[in-house]
Amino acid sequence: MLEIAQGIKTAAVNEVPEMAQAEIINLYREILKVQDVSEADINELLHVLQPDSLLERFAYRKRAGVAGSNKEFIKLKGTKGQIDHDGAAVKLEFENELLGFKCLHYSVTESNGTVEVTIVKKVAQDLTFGYRTVADSAVAPKDYSHVDQVVTLKKRETELKVHIPIVDDDEWEPDLDFYIELFDPNQINSETGVPERLKGDDTRCKVTILDEDFPGSLGFEVTDVRVPKNAQKVDVTIMRMEGADGTISCYIRTETLSEH
Repeated sequence: MLEIAQGIKTAAVNEVPEMAQAEIINLYREILKVQDVSEADINELLHVLQPDSLLERFAYRKRAGVAGSNKEFIKLKGTKGQIDHDGAAVKLEFENELLGFKCLHYSVTESNGTVEVTIVKKVAQDLTFGYRTVADSAVAPKDYSHVDQVVTLKKRETELKVHIPIVDDDEWEPDLDFYIELFDPNQINSETGVPERLKGDDTRCKVTILDEDFPGSLGFEVTDVRVPKNAQKVDVTIMRMEGADGTISCYIRTETLSEH
């Protein structure tokens, strides 16, 4: 157990510049709540090292408060980009026999600029269909560019890669979702006038936008300060924690706790 954990710890940091290695190891310790990574349960350690875990976002936000450079840390950690979540673990009750998304959940950092999704054609024949974005907590055009397009895949074509533009702004937001779905341009809903989505659980995929513009929060470095009665002043330090993007501010006031 000790040798395996140490090996994983080494593998996790051996591609990172030496100055950052100690800070990354400290992140593992804080997340796993242990003094040494080798003390952690091996399954728990393996989990936080997976590329689709929350470690990347947690690490970014912690690091941003220390280094003050979120873009550089995203580059350093290799988290700027896109994660295609494993669709093999998802059990579909009904798959479309003609078309479907290769992956049903994608996550992409806001600064990546686009998200790429793959549509798979399952039959050896010409197919005409449409794909469109559908708003959820993420909305167009604020968070991404709306797409509504009809295409044709020829008999020998087996897949289509679609790129949806993602808006990179300087405003921090929580992680946001939108959907992409496939539709039949010839089947129009009589009530809405909109083409019907193709049947099947794999004709709709979710996209999660991970925001890197985390502003952090303000708080006192020490919350209990004792000073002598004859002291002329007291110095307290306000720290910006878990973020460094943009400008944040707060009000400061004193309150009397006791007259004596």
